[in-house]
Amino acid sequence: MYYFARMFGLLHQYLVENRSVYLRGTGQLHLVNQAASFDVANHQLLPPVSRVQLSPNEQAGSLQPLVSFISRQLDVPEENAISIYEAFCNKLQQDLATHSKVSWQNLGEFAKDAVGNTVFNPDERLAQYNLPVTARRIIRANTTHNMMVGTRETTNTAMMELLGEQEPARVQNRWWIAALILGLTAITLIFLKKMQYL
Repeated sequence: MYYFARMFGLLHQYLVENRSVYLRGTGQLHLVNQAASFDVANHQLLPPVSRVQLSPNEQAGSLQPLVSFISRQLDVPEENAISIYEAFCNKLQQDLATHSKVSWQNLGEFAKDAVGNTVFNPDERLAQYNLPVTARRIIRANTTHNMMVGTRETTNTAMMELLGEQEPARVQNRWWIAALILGLTAITLIFLKKMQYL
């Protein structure tokens, strides 16, 4: 029982150091990082977030590094480390079958879904450690700064010069020509009409 409580801490450490840990009978836990992002609408820089995901019944690679890690941390031979690991995995499965939930302190909880599959619900409080930061873009007047135009990188002054060279062609207002043609056509038709009735 002593090793069962301690194994959660050891496996948590192993997960952080190696980005994944395999739990026989449960699946592979992966530590997935989501990079920081910029929320343009709210002018906030959102912090990076680490999430734990469970891939059921997936084993990536050998158990040897994990067993060696457990052996070093508990200061026991590797044969004993394998037995402790197996006992931990069996106890985890028994607790899940009995209680339908097993809590992993500071990480989340294992649970059984409606079908009976094991799922992992990460602790959402972990995402609240890093808060968003207000970030506003600062552009100083009369200074040169880099910018992307399509796939080309240029500067604001180069773009202003380019736009200054490309003055739009003046659109001349020629509505009066259409009005003149319609007017002449109307006068001609009126004159022809009067000529028929004379």
